[in-house]
Amino acid sequence: MHADNGSAMTSNLLRDHLTRHGIELSHNRPYVSDDNPFSEPGFRTMKYRPGCPKAFTDLDTARS
Repeated sequence: MHADNGSAMTSNLLRDHLTRHGIELSHNRPYVSDDNPFSEPGFRTMKYRPGCPKAFTDLDTARS
């Protein structure tokens, strides 16, 4: 999971939880707002359009 350097995303609690589930956590470089330009538009969409992405009934539906 790639995230910014905000306090919520750098907390030990989150890091420990993700590690327990086998998820690696990476962070943006300091003062670089567009460190991951491919995912930034997706974050903006999720932030300003609460209906997107919609909830899916199962994994196959989500993949399609």
